[in-house]
Formats: sequence, C-alpha cells, structure tokens
Amino acid sequence: MTLTFTLLKTLSEKLLCQTIWNKIMISTINLLKDGLDFKIPVYLIQGEEDILTPKEITKEYFNKIKAPKKEFILLPKTAHDFNLSVVEMQYIIMKEYFCH
Repeated sequence: MTLTFTLLKTLSEKLLCQTIWNKIMISTINLLKDGLDFKIPVYLIQGEEDILTPKEITKEYFNKIKAPKKEFILLPKTAHDFNLSVVEMQYIIMKEYFCH
C-alpha cells in the first residue's frame, strides 16, 4: 500500500463517518423540544466567537431549560473548538460543584 493510497483511504473513512454522524445528529435531535427538563445543574459553556453554534441559539435553548441551577457562560475570544479557556472554565465549574 502506498502512502498516497493510505492517506486517501483514511480521509474517505473520516468523511464517511462524519457524513453518517451529521445525518444522525441532524435528523434525531431537537434540543428545543426534547431536552429541557433536568434534575441536575446545567452549565452551558460557549465561545463568544463560535460560528458553528451561534450564541443566540444556545441562549434561546438555555432560557427554556428547567434545572435546579443553570448558568450560561460565554467565553470571550473563543470559538467552537475545544481549547484551553474552555477546559479552564470546565475545571472551575467542576471544582465549585464537587467541592461545595
């Protein structure tokens, strides 16, 4: 097997998996209808510069959530990707939740 063939095979497998995942996610999940009542605290952490999931949509969902405690955290200078500011905020929330 050549390097080119291996790279193309890997790329095509990833694209196929992503396509399947997108069809499943798009066709079956409607958070505004199905996921609104929680018995645990809910923290939505989002990057202020996220273009994949607009903050207005997240805020609309957040406003409809019923939970014993809920918090919408908008991180400045952060987009959609998993990054250090998101990890730090998750750590702060988990520490607060589990240590009190």
